Amino acid sequence: MMIRMKKNYRGFTLLEMVVSLFIFSLMMMAVTQIFASAYSGYRMTRVVGRDLENAQYALNAIAKALRTSSVVSQSATSVQFYDYSQKKCLKYRIFQQKLEEAPFNFPGVSDAAGVADCNGRNFVAGDFSAMTTGTVTGSFAATASVGPPASRVGRVTISLTIAENATHQAHIQTTVSLRDFGAIGL
Repeated sequence: MMIRMKKNYRGFTLLEMVVSLFIFSLMMMAVTQIFASAYSGYRMTRVVGRDLENAQYALNAIAKALRTSSVVSQSATSVQFYDYSQKKCLKYRIFQQKLEEAPFNFPGVSDAAGVADCNGRNFVAGDFSAMTTGTVTGSFAATASVGPPASRVGRVTISLTIAENATHQAHIQTTVSLRDFGAIGL
């Protein structure tokens, strides 16, 4: 005798499907929000890193030139100096929210004449080129090298704030000693 068992196949009800889709939708929205926040943080970190690299490059270039230089003139937003190692008059300025550089070569000029010529050099707007991207604000504070040649050591402090947009700013500062080796005959 064969007994037949009736198999009871049963599916999901409409209510169960709606509840499960609602729970799945909530989980996907939460995961999407977490991913969007993480990606936004990554992009912001990358922009800040690029700004800091940009500022570090500019400060390193300025510091390298300043180490073997004499300051000729300075203000809160600019510094002009004669670089003995390159026999070059340089001016750096923060103008219209950009860090700008203006070099001027004195070929075949002695160091003493170079400093005097640099002091008399007036740079015009066409002499300058931008060194950084983004919005730059900041200041220069210089202490000129004075005194006898053996103790001629001045310093320049450069403070910059660089921003790509209003949501973040990168602050960087350095102080450079002026050794004036050309002025003391080294």
